[in-house]
Amino acid sequence: MILSMLWDEGFLHILASRMDDNIAAVPCEFDPEEGVTIANLKHLLSNTLAAKELKKARSLGRFYLPQTPADVIHFGDFDHLIHNAVSRILWVPKNHEEKEGDLLRRSVLQQAVDKLQDHVLSCAMDCAYDKLGHAVSQYFISHRGLQAQLEELGFIGDALLLEVLGESWQAWKRPHLTLRVRTEALERLSVVVWRILGVSNVLDGRFRAERTAGIVTDQLFDLLSDVDARLEALTRLADCGGDAEGSFRESSTTTRSLESLFSLLAGQRGVGDKPYALGIQQRLRHIEVAQLVKYSCTDNFSCRFSKKRRYQSDADHEDYSDGSSSLKDDAKWILDMSKVAARFCRNHASVHHENARTGGVGC
Repeated sequence: MILSMLWDEGFLHILASRMDDNIAAVPCEFDPEEGVTIANLKHLLSNTLAAKELKKARSLGRFYLPQTPADVIHFGDFDHLIHNAVSRILWVPKNHEEKEGDLLRRSVLQQAVDKLQDHVLSCAMDCAYDKLGHAVSQYFISHRGLQAQLEELGFIGDALLLEVLGESWQAWKRPHLTLRVRTEALERLSVVVWRILGVSNVLDGRFRAERTAGIVTDQLFDLLSDVDARLEALTRLADCGGDAEGSFRESSTTTRSLESLFSLLAGQRGVGDKPYALGIQQRLRHIEVAQLVKYSCTDNFSCRFSKKRRYQSDADHEDYSDGSSSLKDDAKWILDMSKVAARFCRNHASVHHENARTGGVGC
């Protein structure tokens, strides 16, 4: 219901049609009384060149598009993009001043959380959790009760953005969703981000706002790029024939597997210090073989896994895209996520927090 308020069928068409007139679509401040300045000319030239480069992408309703089909597709880490966006909302600097009209202001979120009396949500608002735990961030933005409470309090835009962010993160990593469901959720994210940024700002080379509507501007651009990069990857896979497109797993574009490997490498010296490059070279093959055996357990033996993994391996399911679930049918998934998130809300500091407090590992 909320999404229908911002979804405009002609929106992408408008974006594409505006590209036919590069100059008209390019914002440029000009004061007739001051005359034409070098700064004005540089501004207009840079924006015109940017508009020209973006013309093909915008004709397809996109922000990011490799110049040729042979170019490498560049992904950001979607997991960390959303997690960092939530962290920047919750862990705001003490001198940060909220502005009227900003989305997901802490004061607004606090009102909604206070009414829900949810332990994990309260810990998130109090910043009393392990900041590296993605489960807390994902539980926070996927909580249907929080979205409903924001809507009830009259903060429709905040509820919408929370819903779109939460469902897009699920679309990127949650198993049992179809390819179409994932694509639709991520397209909704793209539309909402376009609306937040504004077409003129996207094309303006001098647009340097740190935050837009209260959200870190660079993170909004990165989200747009990732959604478009995924579409390009699916397009190329579809050209390969067979079921190549349907076998694509969005989590393969993240650094989750590397993060897990980092923790193994850090424990190789046995003293809590990270090993040197030579030590990694000597041990890496043994570590990889051990991990291969661990993830290939059969009925003949079992392997133990840590219950406090910061990065969930939801993409390991063979039935990743079987369509047995939907985005709205997420009660059990969110309940499981709450149990994982609660483990990061215990009243003690993590090793990372202690290292940061004392000046870093080097100290």
